[in-house]
Amino acid sequence: MPDESPHAAALDIPPDAPPEESPGEPPDEPPDESPDDGAVRDVTVRLETAYRDRCSPEQVSAAVSAAFEKFKDSRIRDFVPVLAERSARVALDGQARAGQRP
Repeated sequence: MPDESPHAAALDIPPDAPPEESPGEPPDEPPDESPDDGAVRDVTVRLETAYRDRCSPEQVSAAVSAAFEKFKDSRIRDFVPVLAERSARVALDGQARAGQRP
């Protein structure tokens, strides 16, 4: 029987289990993808759904891109997706009120 640490036994971890990724390590991203790309996609999908009857997908994409661009130099990135989504919603609401759908 292989040596088991007392911690592994307490957690019911088999001794031959592969090590898990550390929670502090960022997930593997393609080399040309920025950390905000996933958030941009998520916000775009949400807003395309929310504004599908009032704005074109191109308008939504442009509004989201412009909103994220406003925050590109922000040092603290935690709230950028929320702030960018709010900014994009304001822009899209204005376009929808003005009837600027192609």
